[in-house]
Amino acid sequence: MIELVFGKRGSGKTTLAKKLLLNYENRIIVDPLKEYHGLITHSVQDLLDHYKEKGRFDIIFRPLNDNDSEYVFSLYPLGNITFVIEEIDFYMTANNIASDLSYIIKYGRHYNINILGIARRTQEVNRLLTSQANRIWVSRMQEVADVTYFQKLGFDADEIRNLNDHVFIHKDF
Repeated sequence: MIELVFGKRGSGKTTLAKKLLLNYENRIIVDPLKEYHGLITHSVQDLLDHYKEKGRFDIIFRPLNDNDSEYVFSLYPLGNITFVIEEIDFYMTANNIASDLSYIIKYGRHYNINILGIARRTQEVNRLLTSQANRIWVSRMQEVADVTYFQKLGFDADEIRNLNDHVFIHKDF
C-alpha cells in the first residue's frame, strides 16, 4: 500500500499521518523535522540492532547525515516494513529519486513494504510515487498547478479550494 498525504504547512498532515500509521505495523518513521515521539535512533545500524533484538521496528529514525537518510530505504529486503516518510520530498524531486526508494515504490509489494508519505505539494514529488499510490489524502490547496493535478485525478477542484482547516478528503486508486 502506498498512501500519500498532501497539504499546506500547518494543515494537519502530520496529525492525520499519526492516525493513519496506526493501521500499519512494523514501522520505520523517517522524521527529519522531529515531529514524532517515541523510541528514536539516528543511524541505520541502530535500526538493524533494534530489529535484531526486537524482531520488528516501530521506531523513529532521525538521520544525522545525508548518507543514512537515503540508506534507510535499503532495509526493504527484511520485508514486512511500513516506511512512514515525513517530508518525502527530501528524498526525491520531480525529476530525481533515491534509487532504493524508487525500487520500493516499484517493487515493494513483493516484500510486503508499505509507504505512508507526507509532503506539501505534488509538484515537489516524483510522478513515480503518485502514479503508484493506492490512496491520496488532500487538504485545502489554492495553487493552480496542485488543484489542477488533483482535479485530473478525479478530485473536485472547488471542494479542494474550500476545505476547512485540518480537513482532508481522499481518493482510492
